[in-house]
Amino acid sequence: MASAATSPSIPPFRKADQLNRESSSDLAIRHAIRDTSTEWNDLIDRDLEAKLLDQLSSLWLVGQRSPAHIDPLHKLVLKNRAITIAEDPKLHLVWYYSTIYVKPLPVYLLNYAIWQAHIPAPIAEELRPQYDRHRAALGFLRSYGLLIQHESDFIIAQWANLLPKYVSFQRFQVFIQTFRSYSDDQVSHRY
Repeated sequence: MASAATSPSIPPFRKADQLNRESSSDLAIRHAIRDTSTEWNDLIDRDLEAKLLDQLSSLWLVGQRSPAHIDPLHKLVLKNRAITIAEDPKLHLVWYYSTIYVKPLPVYLLNYAIWQAHIPAPIAEELRPQYDRHRAALGFLRSYGLLIQHESDFIIAQWANLLPKYVSFQRFQVFIQTFRSYSDDQVSHRY
């Protein structure tokens, strides 16, 4: 795979649709890392990687994998599920009794330049490993596309601090639409 420094990746959304325009160095400060490829790659992997869950996804005990099993936030509220923030990606969308754990959306995933530099698309689909940063980012954002389908879901997400406050519902819908169309084969098995 070509390095990000020599061959920037094309993000799955238009630059005009990005929801975060902060510089890479400002985003690095926000996440308490140095603005280097190594630190960005480590951060993104820590935020999105769930290799064990990728490996277990085919087991029936873990649950049937289908985007149809991700309810919008308003339905979770109707089911009396408490939405609890969990920074660990292994807990994202895991529910236990009346609690569902949701990882807040990292703002760098809303940034075109970060995708170009640090979330490379693979050269060939058939050569993709089970986990890669690109698949994980696509799947994570697809999960948000399923969680937030209506303005009421968006309001719940902002109330629960899952999304940045500066994002409007209309702009979020434009941004997230692309991710809703990805199939299971195109995203990390975890998501």
